[in-house]
Amino acid sequence: MGSDVSDMKKESGLISLDFIAGFAVFLLALIIVISMLPGVFVNIQNPPVNYDIAAYRTGVLLAEDSGLSSDGILSDGATSEGTAWEQVPAADVGRILRLGLAVSKETPNVLLPEKIERFFNVPAYLNLTADQYRGMLIFEEYPVNFNISFKEDGGETLSVGDRVPGGEYGFSKRYVKVKNAAELRVPAENLTISGVDVNLPEGADEFIYRNTTSFTLSYANLSDRSVSPAYRIDPKTGRTIIKIAGIDTVLGAQEGISSAAIESVRLFRDGAEVAIPQNGGNAPNKPYKPYGVPYVCVVDGVTVENGSEIPVKDAGTLEFILYPDESYFPNPDSMLEILFDMKYTCISGGTYRFIQGETDYGYDSPYLVCPYLTDGVLEVCIW
Repeated sequence: MGSDVSDMKKESGLISLDFIAGFAVFLLALIIVISMLPGVFVNIQNPPVNYDIAAYRTGVLLAEDSGLSSDGILSDGATSEGTAWEQVPAADVGRILRLGLAVSKETPNVLLPEKIERFFNVPAYLNLTADQYRGMLIFEEYPVNFNISFKEDGGETLSVGDRVPGGEYGFSKRYVKVKNAAELRVPAENLTISGVDVNLPEGADEFIYRNTTSFTLSYANLSDRSVSPAYRIDPKTGRTIIKIAGIDTVLGAQEGISSAAIESVRLFRDGAEVAIPQNGGNAPNKPYKPYGVPYVCVVDGVTVENGSEIPVKDAGTLEFILYPDESYFPNPDSMLEILFDMKYTCISGGTYRFIQGETDYGYDSPYLVCPYLTDGVLEVCIW
């Protein structure tokens, strides 16, 4: 009996020592785990930025997406539905939800010049801040710096953002194409009316003769869905370019004509005249405000001064550029007519040839040069 009691006392002492040793190990493990927890939660709450991935995703967004704007009321009180982000007025940049340079999602890596101009602020218009660029691109949740640059073959390098650092940074390069606008190239020889008799009034030194030359755009024809967006003519989002070559060989060769000019340009949308400032003049709250004018005329490489008549008598080439405006084509079958009101000063009587005609601006025209693509490089740096 005494031996059993002695054995029990010995065993109970061993259990106490085991408990203390085990509890000590448990406390040590618990301390180690607790010491590791702050680091675990820091990684969860502040995930490290993978700059290469951010640069790659940003490059994809810019090159493969066309961007997005919200519908709503503009600052001038007008309504706009589905306005392309690059045509949003500067006062309403908050309506731009996402930036993108692609012609459309159907044409990844094919960029639209008008989007490139607005994104890189050439000419200065939207003046987006660094925070706005971040907010309209995919790295908005990270406090990163960025530099985005673009260069078209034969052009200057455009860039936005900070100076690229000498250290490490995320980098993405994409080889892209740029959609160049279609051009209607009409020889002046094919745009004339002959056999016009002019007689000077008695005692007069000159006689003013006037006529009209017109060009018609059918949106139903131009928006043909069988044509890829990369080569489709879209006057809502891209420039409309008309070139008349060799005017000097028609008008300049006639000594009885002392001067010839485009007196005014008029636009008719579905038969109703569109109010526009003549060859310049600012028009606030209009989509063409980024350019300051609805159109420009270039004579032999020189842009005609805003607000003046456009002299053409001795012009080798007249280039007319109508900037895009979605309001010109409110319906799928809308028609836009561009009229050049011509003015000729004749200093002697005789039979003359004048510039005059009606020409369609469409795929079937023998004078149309369809949109074409040129090479470019888009680079994104993030750090």
